[in-house]
Amino acid sequence: WRRARFTQSTFMSSDFSHSNFSETRLSQTTAMRCVLAQTILSKATLSQSALMDCDLANVVLDNATLTNAAITQADLRSAQLTGLHCDTIHFSECDLSERDLSGLMLARATLSGAKLNRTNLSGADLSGAVLAGASLVGADLSSATAPNALFVRANLQTARLRNANLTQCIFVEACLDGCDLSGTTLATAVFKAIFSIGGVMTPTACCKPDIRGVAGGSSAKSLIGVLEPGLGQTRHARSHLPSSIAG
Repeated sequence: WRRARFTQSTFMSSDFSHSNFSETRLSQTTAMRCVLAQTILSKATLSQSALMDCDLANVVLDNATLTNAAITQADLRSAQLTGLHCDTIHFSECDLSERDLSGLMLARATLSGAKLNRTNLSGADLSGAVLAGASLVGADLSSATAPNALFVRANLQTARLRNANLTQCIFVEACLDGCDLSGTTLATAVFKAIFSIGGVMTPTACCKPDIRGVAGGSSAKSLIGVLEPGLGQTRHARSHLPSSIAG
């Protein structure tokens, strides 16, 4: 299968395990419930393709092009993902826990409901990414570039956001318990946060992230707040703001 062309093809419940599709053109291709375990797709082109509910155990996607592609409900914990080209990719409800995605171009990516626990996203470009409902417990987003990213109901418990660019990000009902925001740029970001106790998302009067050296600027709308149940209003925990932001 190496260097073959399957543009605009559709595969249903097919078994391609252990196959070699390296450098293959699979643009605008749809694969549903297929087995791609230990399949080699290095340097393959899968732009605008969709891999839905496929078995991707130990799949090799090194240096593959996945621009505007969709991979949904896949377990990618054992996948090889070095050097992916994945601008505007959809990774909805995928498990990418403990993977090394450092430095990847994930601008405008959709990671809604994805599991990114302890994933290395340091230095990644997440500009405009959608991480609604994503789990990023213990994830490393140090020095990540993520302006305009959406973290609605995302769980960032103990995540490292040190020196990240979070300009204009939205953190509505996000879990920030124990996360490290030191050195982070938060200009015009909106935080309406809750954190979890015993795994239950519980409204609270204040979150307790590490915010030393936050570079929010006077234009930051709020650093920490809580969406009060039944009121639909935000109460700002101003006592936890650095003096440069609290005004």
